[in-house]
Amino acid sequence: MTQNLPPLNALVVFETVAKHLSFTTAAGELCITQGAVSQQIRKLEDFLELPLFRRGHQSLSLTQAGADYLPSVTEALDKIRISTASLSRKDARGVLSVNVSPSFANQWLLSRFHLFCREYPDIDLKINATPIRTEFGKEDVDVAIRYGAGPWPGVHCTKLSHGRVYAVCSPELLEGPHGLTTIRNLKHHLLLRNSELCLWPMWLESVGMNLAEMRQGPTFNLLYMAIQAAANGQGVALGSTLQIYDHIEAGTLVVPFKVGVISPVSYWFLTPEIKVRDAKVLAFKSWITAELQGQNPI
Repeated sequence: MTQNLPPLNALVVFETVAKHLSFTTAAGELCITQGAVSQQIRKLEDFLELPLFRRGHQSLSLTQAGADYLPSVTEALDKIRISTASLSRKDARGVLSVNVSPSFANQWLLSRFHLFCREYPDIDLKINATPIRTEFGKEDVDVAIRYGAGPWPGVHCTKLSHGRVYAVCSPELLEGPHGLTTIRNLKHHLLLRNSELCLWPMWLESVGMNLAEMRQGPTFNLLYMAIQAAANGQGVALGSTLQIYDHIEAGTLVVPFKVGVISPVSYWFLTPEIKVRDAKVLAFKSWITAELQGQNPI
């Protein structure tokens, strides 16, 4: 089946050109000539028998085929980079500075970081929980975990969570005359919201309901507060697999309705382009990716 695989070098060049939308900038990053970049792109387009870039007089943009192809190429190359780094653990040493949102820290990282430290004892992990967007050019940060629509320009972005959001509540809310054994009983319970992004209208629409007929509870500026309030029996919250998994496993939250809507936002692994191949960064990405595999609350 090797005849179905495009040249690896051409894929690396394609990813780099797509990132910058510039043959010249890509050539500089890859330390090859602009002619060599053009040759690799042409080789890949010939292999695929379709154009990947739309070339203007002073502009370059991805065709629809190129835009569709890019995420798969990036994911495949990232897997190769991560696997390579795992074979070279001797290089994974020193300080690794990681910025994460408070919600990611509370809902996921704090219960697991010891596993990373045990696996990579030579990496000195520095964790900074902050709701403020990381500016890599102004801060000495290696990695940021960000929640949003992504990807963002100027940084290397890898989506960590692909999934849906579910309504969750404490097991005690399943009991009583208004127990959450039927979706219609939602109107008897407070809906807990997040100020940054309220997904309730989208979720309710998927089940034929609307926000106006609901009891709207408090709005929290930090997502983990809404989820913790739900675990405490204060109402019903929405959360993604990553955000609710530990609570589901512990039995403090349940998913009363097997209805999940595709979320427009995800958690992303961000790192400056200059540190994409850093052994510490690759080790951390490899560990997070492995830990997230198989997490499903349903």
